[in-house]
Amino acid sequence: TSRGVAHQYLRDSSAALRDFHVALQVDPNYSLALYNASIIYLSQGQHKQALEFLDRAVESSSAPDDFMLTNRAVAKATLGKFDEALSDVSQALSVSKRATYALHNRALMYTLLKRWEDALADTTAFLDVQPLDADMYQRRAYVLRELGRTREAMEDNIRAVTITTGAW
Repeated sequence: TSRGVAHQYLRDSSAALRDFHVALQVDPNYSLALYNASIIYLSQGQHKQALEFLDRAVESSSAPDDFMLTNRAVAKATLGKFDEALSDVSQALSVSKRATYALHNRALMYTLLKRWEDALADTTAFLDVQPLDADMYQRRAYVLRELGRTREAMEDNIRAVTITTGAW
């Protein structure tokens, strides 16, 4: 698996996948190999294959971490399984309360589902942890606009531009 990870960093996905599959021949339930292969499948747009590997990784892991659960949520969301995705990303947040990757993705899912108050809560929680994320300020501005809070939306848009231009 270590060599597979090295291939991932070198952006050689086919060699990385080969190494992860070799590791899985030795131990079909090796959650780290399953997880790392799933990341490659996600990056290649093979969401169904990624979800299959992520399901196996979560099942094989004694304690799935927030990244494993959040990436499984992303795979489920891309396949239109939003309720299951929200369950996974919420479980990821129960594993780690400050899991910004999970907050980021759950905020996006809530936004796509037009659950504005939930999206606002998660974008705000994310910005409490990472206050210099221009993209999240833009997302929160969009949510605030949808809630009719245009003055606050404008303030967040200004923050996003200020961060992006380095004037922060």
